[in-house]
Amino acid sequence: MWEQYSVIHYENIDEFLMNHACSFFNGEVRTLCNRFVDEVGMSLLVFLYNSTSPDEACRKIKACSNPQCNLVYPGQFPHLKFSENFETVRQFSGAENFFDAEYLSASFNEESKSNIWKNLIKDIEDFFARFAVAHKPDLDFDHDSFSAEMGPARGFHWRGRDCNDLNPNVYPGRKIPARAKYSDYNCNGISGKNPETGNTYKQDFCDNTNQLGFAVIGDSAGAHFEIPPEYLNASQWKKDTFNELIPKLLDEFDIPSRSAWSGYEEDTPEVPVRSIYKYMT
Repeated sequence: MWEQYSVIHYENIDEFLMNHACSFFNGEVRTLCNRFVDEVGMSLLVFLYNSTSPDEACRKIKACSNPQCNLVYPGQFPHLKFSENFETVRQFSGAENFFDAEYLSASFNEESKSNIWKNLIKDIEDFFARFAVAHKPDLDFDHDSFSAEMGPARGFHWRGRDCNDLNPNVYPGRKIPARAKYSDYNCNGISGKNPETGNTYKQDFCDNTNQLGFAVIGDSAGAHFEIPPEYLNASQWKKDTFNELIPKLLDEFDIPSRSAWSGYEEDTPEVPVRSIYKYMT
C-alpha cells in the first residue's frame, strides 16, 4: 500500500517510506511502524529496488508460491520512483542481502536468528497476543472472562458487559447462585425483593421465561467482519484515515455489536442492525 501511495502521489518511494509513511498512524501502531522503518526500512527499499512487482518480492522471500496468483497483472505494476541519491545510499547501507531468500530463511532459525528480526517480531507478536490469542478480555479485574470497562479486545462488544467486575460470581448469563438470589447475578438489570409478593423481582419477572442463548461456529463469520475499504485504497488515504485503527485491531476487524447474531446497536437507516439477540430480547 505504501508503494501504491507513492505512485499515486508521484513521490519517491524511499523518501516517502523513510520520512512520511508512519505519519498516517497514531499511538502504538506508529511506534511499531517507526521501529520497523528504522530497523529494516532501507533493506525493504533495496529489496523493492531489485524486484519488478510486489508479487515477485513475495515469491523471493518464499511467502508466496503460486506464480499464477498475483495482486498485480504481470507487467502492469507501475515503476517505483527512487530519489537520485538512492543508488549511492544503497551501496553504503549494508542492506543489499537482508531480504534475500536464503538469508531470510536462515534468520528464522533459532540459533542464527538476527536480533533485529527476533526483537521486532516478538514486539508484534506480543501486541496481537494480548487480545487475539486467548480470546479473553484484555481488561477483566475479577477474571470471570467478562469486562465492565472495555468493549474491544474481547470485552463487552463480544459477550456482554459485566455489571460487577469485582465479583467473579456475577456476569452476564450466569445461573442463579444460592446465596445471591436478590442480586443482579446475571446482569440483566433486575435485582431486589418485591415487597408485595415476597419474591425476588427476578422470580416475578423471569420465572416463566427461559434464559436463551445461541452458539456460532466460526468467529469472524458470525461477528460482522469488515475492513474499511479506504484502508486498502491508498488514493483515499488522509491524515485521519487510520485514527480508529487501534480499536478495529483490538476487535480483529470484527463488529460483533452489528452482527446478525449478537448485534445490539440501535437500528438506523444508515446502519441497520437486525440480530438473533435482539429478536430474543
